[in-house]
Amino acid sequence: MNNSDNEKMRIYKDLFGEVKNRLSEENQSKICSEEAFLSTVKNSTRKIRYENLDKLEGEDFLFAVFLSVFQRLPDENEIKYYSAFSKEEILKKIAHSGAYSIRKVEFEGCPYSVKPGFKGSIIGMASAVSSSTFLRSIAKKMPVKLQNRIRRLFA
Repeated sequence: MNNSDNEKMRIYKDLFGEVKNRLSEENQSKICSEEAFLSTVKNSTRKIRYENLDKLEGEDFLFAVFLSVFQRLPDENEIKYYSAFSKEEILKKIAHSGAYSIRKVEFEGCPYSVKPGFKGSIIGMASAVSSSTFLRSIAKKMPVKLQNRIRRLFA
């Protein structure tokens, strides 16, 4: 890292410390570790370098992935749910979410095949189209069975 990068990291460390102190003063303990937070700072919003996450384990890994992909921490139910899974399974499950597809996030250098699922792909494509009139015109051209299947999928 050059001097500019070191200065930015120092600022992020100070910011993390300040937030942690304020949360502590308000008796709120939900915060990720400094290491998890700083690993997400090194990523861009669309291209997440897996090497920044790979060194993390357990909740730190989960928190860093959530911060990188969703820009938030997981809630208690999500922490419980994902705690039973490996890193690969966590990434694949998150990749199947609509939010992952909408944000068009990629994990660079990831050793696993992390791709959106069918539902996520449809949501991602639909989010790229801003005109609902255009979407309706496309949907009307689809066979009725396919239209009904899509309706059930998103109902």
